[in-house]
Amino acid sequence: MLRQSRKPSMLETQKMIKEEAMDTSKRLNQFRIQKDPISAYLDQFRLDIDYFTNWPNQSGKTLKNIIGTHIKIILVERGNCEIMIQDTKYKLSGGDCLIIPPYTIYNAVTGNEPINSYEIFFNVYPITREQEFLSRMKIEGTLVFTHLITAIEWKSFSHCYTSLQSKQDGCYAQLKASLTMLLIKILRRQPLAIMDPQGRVKEQAVVDKLFLYLNEHLDEPVQVGQLCSYLALSQSHLYRCCRNVMNCSTNQLIIRYKLSRAKQLLKDPELSIQQIAAMIGYEPFYFSSQFKRNFLLSPSQYREKLCVCRRDQ
Repeated sequence: MLRQSRKPSMLETQKMIKEEAMDTSKRLNQFRIQKDPISAYLDQFRLDIDYFTNWPNQSGKTLKNIIGTHIKIILVERGNCEIMIQDTKYKLSGGDCLIIPPYTIYNAVTGNEPINSYEIFFNVYPITREQEFLSRMKIEGTLVFTHLITAIEWKSFSHCYTSLQSKQDGCYAQLKASLTMLLIKILRRQPLAIMDPQGRVKEQAVVDKLFLYLNEHLDEPVQVGQLCSYLALSQSHLYRCCRNVMNCSTNQLIIRYKLSRAKQLLKDPELSIQQIAAMIGYEPFYFSSQFKRNFLLSPSQYREKLCVCRRDQ
């Protein structure tokens, strides 16, 4: 007669599991992964990509007064072009990468040789840390990296573009992974800048509260004095926080926040320009004038441009 083996007690089972875990830990200890500074820093942000363009075989073209609210990366695979920002001219050729911060006006001219380029338009969230992100990557101004992209990476971007055009499942995550790899490569060339963490945290908290107030009072005209009363700060202190965190004045921050929300609302064809102006607390004429001053297009021209982009897709 066969003798049945005794079932281990709960304590014995727990002991066996613990011993196995300890043994596994010893065997795998040499392969343990530590989160490095660049990875830990990027983990704090969400990257949202809105556009990914490809311009193949473009030559002899001139584009003037381009501006946007996104961080823009231009990648030149072959050919050459010139980007003019104020009095500075940037020459790009195959393998080069140009990063343009938001609210930067520039002109572009392609050479006689056909150029193939990709453009990535993305934003960093939380938006109140966008300027910190740019500063730590040393992208406070336009930045060029020569011979940055390898042949293998070009294949990756080309495959991302094909996947997006054919709407393959996972295509957005694929592009986001490629963008993250590109940022890692840039950060390796641009060591993280040393910043004052204590001062930054306090200023960041002020701007976070400011954005919360603007969001809750979007349809109201907001003055700097109101924000100072709400935050219990002087105008000079609030200005310093806005300048250090968002690289703009308090007034500019209010306008940019409202106009960025307006750009989202303009995507809804059911809303009139007058309705959108009211939704962000502006009179229609003031809304149109501020929108054109910041984006070089009227709200209706911007909406028309959105429709053209949709038709092209």
